[in-house]
Amino acid sequence: MSSYLKKTGIVQRLQQQTIGTRLMILTSVILITVIISLGVLYIWHERELRIQESKQFLDKSVEEQAQSINDWFRDHSNTVATVAQLYSVRHLNTETMLYDFNAALTSSKDFNGYVFVDKGGVTKVDTIAPPGTDVSNREYFRLGIQGKPAITEILVGRATGEKVIIFSQPVMNNANNVSGIVFATVSARKLENVIQEFEFGQTGRAYLIDKSAHIIAQTGSNGTGSESMENNEGYWRAKSGLSGADRYINHRGTEVIGAYQWVPDRDWVLLIEIDEQEVLLPLYTLIQKAVIGSAIILLFALLLTWLMSKSIQRPILMLLSASQGAQYGDYSHTISEEKFSFAPVEVRGLCNAFNIMLGTINEHIALLYDRNAALIVAETKYRKLSTQDQLTQIHNRTYFEEEVSRLQSLQQAPVGVAICDVDGLKLINDTLGHKAGDDLIRAAANSIVQSFSSHVTVARIGGDEFAVIMPGAELDEVLAGIKRLRSTVDEHNRIHPELPLAISTGGAAATKLPLKLEDVISEADNHMYQEKNRNRAHNRQMLLTTLMQTAGKNDHGFFDHIEGVKKWALKLGKALLLDDQALRQLELAAHYHDIGKVGVPREILVKCGQLTEAEWVQIRAHAELGGRLAKAVAELLPVAEYITSHHERWDGSGYPDKIKGEGIPLISRIVAIADSYDAMQRNTSYRKAASREEANREMQAHSGKQFDPRLVSLLLKTVEKECNI
Repeated sequence: MSSYLKKTGIVQRLQQQTIGTRLMILTSVILITVIISLGVLYIWHERELRIQESKQFLDKSVEEQAQSINDWFRDHSNTVATVAQLYSVRHLNTETMLYDFNAALTSSKDFNGYVFVDKGGVTKVDTIAPPGTDVSNREYFRLGIQGKPAITEILVGRATGEKVIIFSQPVMNNANNVSGIVFATVSARKLENVIQEFEFGQTGRAYLIDKSAHIIAQTGSNGTGSESMENNEGYWRAKSGLSGADRYINHRGTEVIGAYQWVPDRDWVLLIEIDEQEVLLPLYTLIQKAVIGSAIILLFALLLTWLMSKSIQRPILMLLSASQGAQYGDYSHTISEEKFSFAPVEVRGLCNAFNIMLGTINEHIALLYDRNAALIVAETKYRKLSTQDQLTQIHNRTYFEEEVSRLQSLQQAPVGVAICDVDGLKLINDTLGHKAGDDLIRAAANSIVQSFSSHVTVARIGGDEFAVIMPGAELDEVLAGIKRLRSTVDEHNRIHPELPLAISTGGAAATKLPLKLEDVISEADNHMYQEKNRNRAHNRQMLLTTLMQTAGKNDHGFFDHIEGVKKWALKLGKALLLDDQALRQLELAAHYHDIGKVGVPREILVKCGQLTEAEWVQIRAHAELGGRLAKAVAELLPVAEYITSHHERWDGSGYPDKIKGEGIPLISRIVAIADSYDAMQRNTSYRKAASREEANREMQAHSGKQFDPRLVSLLLKTVEKECNI
């Protein structure tokens, strides 16, 4: 194949093609392929849709026409029955009877005439022909003598030679015996009035056909028609007992869409047809418009492709020229940005990269001359970074140790030292995240800097520890600075209650020589730890309160829910006869069971729609996080396991450890039931509150699956007892 292409010169021609030529060829191929593919699919779909719609319409129409024919026969039969019940007819008063017959003809235009026949089969009253005709051999007469009404097939009238239908009714005397027969004739042409209501396009026609394939009536005709339906496929389908709508060849050899139905009472066929060509004509018109539109789109696309190729070729040629200059050491010929501003992003990127490369080369040449100055600036910068804490922008431990060594060598007294430690930083990092912890460290640094005079040295000497060195300061000055720091911290907590600051401090001062700063620092550190131990419980409680307040802000109805959980948990605990210590632990676990939600983003907790799997992972993590928090706080350590396990399930499908049955701590099982039962009866962003009865049914449904069945039973009994009080 490769040798064939080379021989024919196709490869050379392809290599010589410009970007514009290739883009236009590619665009043409893609558009033509897409247009033809979509066009074929659309035409096929529309053709089937129009044919199906026509079938449905015709099928409905033929059912309505069949019903209209049945109604027509019923109405006419009822009319003749009414005439047969007239007083003159029942009492055989022939003079009055003739008058009544003529009156009936006047009120009903469809009937040609009325006739009264006596029991011997001889006409006595006739509105069309003279009386005396013997009809005793007629089927309708024999049925009438038996007391049965009758409707004949289409007959040829003896007097008129016209095709007619005869409706007959027996006449009953007062003894309820047959005293004669009344029959009336209707022209078969009257049936055309029934099917003339059908209108569907220019070629739509409706036919009423007898069992001999002759047309009884049809739309758009002044007579009954002389065509034979012998070769009409729809007629034979109906005669075979089928009904419905389909495409077939009619008696004229035309492809039509027709609906057909057998009229069993009359032994007739009802047929409605329309030429398939007419049904599809709008589609052919639409195809013509689509072809014209596609051609316009193709031309417009080719024009855009040509313009785009020009915007690509021009900057590429300029880039080629500039590259050739760069080969000979000329780096000044950059490409003007306005020359490639309309080029595609890849070409613009290439031109920009080339310009940047030339600029970089020129910059590097210039930088070689400024090397020494740059090295001096860099050295100064890195020296500063080595002694500065990057988070707080104050001095770091390296600077602190250098300053201690400097003051120690000077041996100048007095020197004051304050040691400050941020309480609860690990707890904040584990719950609110390291960003909140970093904010807390920065707030502590700012508070310390604000509280001490400007001539002192403030340094961050550990993750949560700061030191203040105060040359020339006595102990009272150190303690005054610490007092100001406490006021500054209180003011910070008033303004920022969502992230409270707690700092333990200790101070000391060296007033005599020889100066031993290490001992002063150690003394200040000891005082700081003594204060930390004194305030540990208070600070932990403050942090716990803050964490609960933060979780409450993230979760609507948080505190109301907690109170509800405590209420139901204690009811269950008391019903189980737990001792006071267990009840206290139960109340504590219920109060803090959802403290781990402080680590769940607010947008997940208040989300109205369905949670993603990643969001569920964050939701499920709150139980384990709550347990870790509880372990970090002495007051909650006894209930840490209960908080961690309050989402375990009786069947072992819970989290985080998939504990099963009795392996789940009792208090965790109680909290789980109280948590779910209270949550069901509260409105949330994603669910409307359930009634007490609905919540009871839901708890019963999950008994033995999610919940301890014994505890569910006890809860429901407790609820029932409470409702009956």
